[in-house]
Amino acid sequence: FSSLAELCEEEVFDDFPLQGPRTSHWCLNFLRRRHTPTDHHMTFRTSARLQPDAWGVGEHGQLLKMIELAGSFDQLDLTNLAWAEMAFQRIQVIEWVHHERVREG
Repeated sequence: FSSLAELCEEEVFDDFPLQGPRTSHWCLNFLRRRHTPTDHHMTFRTSARLQPDAWGVGEHGQLLKMIELAGSFDQLDLTNLAWAEMAFQRIQVIEWVHHERVREG
């Protein structure tokens, strides 16, 4: 997975269908440091002390598995796909909610 992340390059599209900053490239580089998206999911669950049935945990794992398969098996350039950008944005929201809970607790 790490070699895939190195090969991906974000291209600028005037008609990219999503508004706001694109974070796929940053997320891929972050995941590369974690080795795989699956490893990141387990680290996230452990660091936030989450049970498998906690809000968003199953979704987080599924989205990261989709990212991993799309990158390593399908060999897609995830930095230029709108669905991947949406998946990364959702992953970030789930992580933010749980890390806010940890900071408050």
